Amino acid sequence: MKKIVSLVFVLFSLIALLVPASMMPRAAAQSSAGAATAAQPLSERALYTVGTVGSTQLYYTYLVLGLLGDSYAKGVYDKATTLSLVDEIKGLTGAAQQALSKLRGQGDITAEDDKLLADMYDALDALGNQTEGLRSYVEAKDDGTSFQNYRLVAWKKISAILGIEGVDAAK
Repeated sequence: MKKIVSLVFVLFSLIALLVPASMMPRAAAQSSAGAATAAQPLSERALYTVGTVGSTQLYYTYLVLGLLGDSYAKGVYDKATTLSLVDEIKGLTGAAQQALSKLRGQGDITAEDDKLLADMYDALDALGNQTEGLRSYVEAKDDGTSFQNYRLVAWKKISAILGIEGVDAAK
């Protein structure tokens, strides 16, 4: 387990160096709150935070799934370890979806913010499908085609939320 935690820490550190700093503010700026300031009501600052943290989580989950698939294919992780991590990722994306569901449709959320929450929910759903595609690959139920197909769908949704144009992370 220490090996996995260390690997995840190293991966996140590398990703933080590789992800353009300009990418993260664009994702959070989609919230009607824009950049959070102390003068704004707590609800607006909270939505800004949800947008920022949620967008980051989507991006990192997408990258981790790709790295996990590659690690399994290259023999870095065995079947049991890979499936265990797939289960953890599936559980975390499901928990994030439940949390977003509790915010959606509230009267004090603007239509723009509700749309962003819905888009984030859909992206998490696509990531959940991608985990199932990875499971099928690991369990030798397919050749990885479903994983790659779901990966393309997930990236399309995530890149739209983040406002990333011209980047094809699915390759």
